[in-house]
Amino acid sequence: MIFRRGDDYYEDGLVEELEETAPGTWCAVVAGTMDYEAEVRIKDGEIVSWDCDCPYDGYMCKHVVAVLLKLRNERPSFAEYEEVEFGVEPVVPEERTVRSFEGDEDLSNKISLLTYRQLRDFVGRYAQKDAAFREELLGTVVEKQLSGTPDTYRREVRKHICYANIYGILEKGQLLLEAGRMDAAAAIALQTLESFADEYEYYDYTDSESVDPDVCEKAGALILEIIDDIRTGDGLKRFIAEELDRISWMEVYTDYDIFDMDALVADVSERVLPKEDVLKMIDAHLTTDSEYRLADWVRRKVVLLTGLDRVKDAEDTVRHYLYLPEIRKDEVERCIASGEYHKALAMLDEGIGLAQKMRHRGTEDRWLEMKREIYKRQGDTDGFMNITRKLFMNSPTIEEYRRLKELVSADEWPEYLDRLIDHTKLCDYSSYAHCSQAEIFKEEKEYDRLLNLIANLRPDSRLEALMRYSEVLKDMYSKQLLEMFFPLIKDYAEKNVNVKAYPYVVQVLRQMRRLNGGTEAVSGLVALFRQKYIRRSRMMRELDKL
Repeated sequence: MIFRRGDDYYEDGLVEELEETAPGTWCAVVAGTMDYEAEVRIKDGEIVSWDCDCPYDGYMCKHVVAVLLKLRNERPSFAEYEEVEFGVEPVVPEERTVRSFEGDEDLSNKISLLTYRQLRDFVGRYAQKDAAFREELLGTVVEKQLSGTPDTYRREVRKHICYANIYGILEKGQLLLEAGRMDAAAAIALQTLESFADEYEYYDYTDSESVDPDVCEKAGALILEIIDDIRTGDGLKRFIAEELDRISWMEVYTDYDIFDMDALVADVSERVLPKEDVLKMIDAHLTTDSEYRLADWVRRKVVLLTGLDRVKDAEDTVRHYLYLPEIRKDEVERCIASGEYHKALAMLDEGIGLAQKMRHRGTEDRWLEMKREIYKRQGDTDGFMNITRKLFMNSPTIEEYRRLKELVSADEWPEYLDRLIDHTKLCDYSSYAHCSQAEIFKEEKEYDRLLNLIANLRPDSRLEALMRYSEVLKDMYSKQLLEMFFPLIKDYAEKNVNVKAYPYVVQVLRQMRRLNGGTEAVSGLVALFRQKYIRRSRMMRELDKL
């Protein structure tokens, strides 16, 4: 298993910065969900020692295996060794031959005794104590990290997009920006967005090596910083805008709500391109994008046209796209805010007609709710009541039922409610607490009708309904409730032979025991179950909890 994982790391190109730090001593960084530094010492094709700063405490970790495979397969000096011995216990070689520091052979020998981890820890501690050394060290690191070309950084992003160190590469992009390497910083940010789209597979938080959508947010923020920096040339800005628009058409960004690439494209384009070019770009998206992405482009076009004093074109654009619910909602809200209630109501009536034609009940209800808000502002009680009635008939809820009850006089309410129930598609009972007839009878305290309704439900729904409503019915109808409970729970216990069903059996028995005469009835049932199902040990243990 360790060898296979190490081979995967090697094949994926995750062994980086391989360097011979002394004759026979090789150090490398192995990328992954975390970066780890591994060191191996080889003499005459035999591994004499190794070290890695990963938390694995077994014999040899996958990171060391990956480094050894890279040495064997890619370094000419190791080509003669077809097999590397992985099963050798690490021993410290008696002699070391090292590259000497000029004029100080003793120092060279002493340093060669340190592992890569020990040397790194020492350098870190010393850098914290000595400011001059720290500055020189950081300068060396930054110079090494920022010496690549844009193509180098693009390759680096493509290689590491699925691993945690992609964030380190994005931080490198930030350093490049600070150093004035705008082209290289842009290469990292743009390639991150493109490689993310290439590699994305429904991000799974349980998979530590999945590509993380958060990298898009960070790459987008870096791009905006580059665009806003006065050191960025106009040519690079235009290139970034064009590349972003190209990347935005990739399937991940067009078909999935993962990252708002459209907003980034628009923000950059509006800062970089001439207004007319931005309008052409927006029109391209309006012509080809899926409908759910259109509203934001329409809004941006309207703002842009208004800013260019093309008010009529802006109004025509709004009228053309009123079939989009988001745009209609924007316009209705604008009319309400300005007191143009007549115009708002006309747009809402048109929207209701379209929604009914397309059978979009949710959209129809949204327009009805906005229409009701206008009637409320106008003090139109009849209009408010009619809309509430329509909303209840479309999507019955307890909230709408209660609103209606507040609007109708107490004397008129019983007859009004009966007519309402007759004209509304209400289910008899719903286990999801929707506004069923059972819920209304409970609210109205019409307990005889509620009991009769429960008695006529299908057996599977009847047991659920008894559990929900027996508490409010027990004072008057305990006998009838027990008579309904008894055969249902016996049948349920008989048919459901699984450990998940037994707690529910006990739950039902507890509810039955709360009814008048329930204690005696439940005792009889428990005795029956213990005799009949004595081999169901889990059921017996659940019954012990009563």
